[in-house]
Amino acid sequence: MFVSSSLLEDRHFLSVLDQYDAILTQWSPRIFNKQMQWASDNGIKVMYSPAGTQWFREPEGWSDGPGGSRLNLAKWRDGVVDRYVDAGIDFDYWTKEGTLLGIYMIDEPRHDGSWGAPIPGKTLDVDMAGYINRFFPKTRTYVRAAPSVLPKMQYQYLDGGWSQWTWTKGFSYNPKEYHDVNWWVQDELRAADARGLDRDNLVWSMAILHGGQPNDATGYGLPDRDRWYGGSSQGKTYMRPEEILEVARAIQAAPGIGSFLHRYDPVDWTQRLPDTAQTEWLNALKTAANWAK
Repeated sequence: MFVSSSLLEDRHFLSVLDQYDAILTQWSPRIFNKQMQWASDNGIKVMYSPAGTQWFREPEGWSDGPGGSRLNLAKWRDGVVDRYVDAGIDFDYWTKEGTLLGIYMIDEPRHDGSWGAPIPGKTLDVDMAGYINRFFPKTRTYVRAAPSVLPKMQYQYLDGGWSQWTWTKGFSYNPKEYHDVNWWVQDELRAADARGLDRDNLVWSMAILHGGQPNDATGYGLPDRDRWYGGSSQGKTYMRPEEILEVARAIQAAPGIGSFLHRYDPVDWTQRLPDTAQTEWLNALKTAANWAK
């Protein structure tokens, strides 16, 4: 079970950090090798994000990028690849050494709100993953988008998609029907196969602070949850402990390199979630992490 690096700074998670064996993180090229050696020495694997979105996303209204998007491909290449090459960083070394899981290239490339327009599949595959492959052919490449929402094409350089569970992912729409998390996993695996993505390279996650079933969702055919479990700062519902365990079991059993937890605004559980619920929540996360070992 993997955990995002932001959780490393959250005192509420200190008691369960030893349950996790990988992080999603970002360092500067100046300290990259030192930090990777620390991770290697401590048995921690790393999914690496070389540069934040702000590095290569142009302001709203800009539409000169691929597909009319706000992606500045030249800035992306500079921030994600060139500055590491110039600093003498060898991602392939850490991939072969076993610590580097892959490069997280870009977040939600189909999201209009983030990019103004969806980023084309060819851009993701050839112009981005292919550019990384030119310098680091042994290192896996990822976008944070589920296989089912990646543009339909055969990918040559992109190694994997990133599927994140929220309760709404359980729906099929023709006909509209609600299914469990296991149905969703199989649907994503079929989508990966159709795009030529290796199942063993996929990443899974769950949105623990906003992906939970609403308190009154029996009309959707969901099992009745026996208690109210709050609403996050995003106006959505926390995943209840039983949901965390249900989803963790399914995504940990799926092919792939691992499963991530995601948290967003820390206010959600330091100020909005009652103390008793925090304890139950952390216990569920600890149990799920132990399953992954």
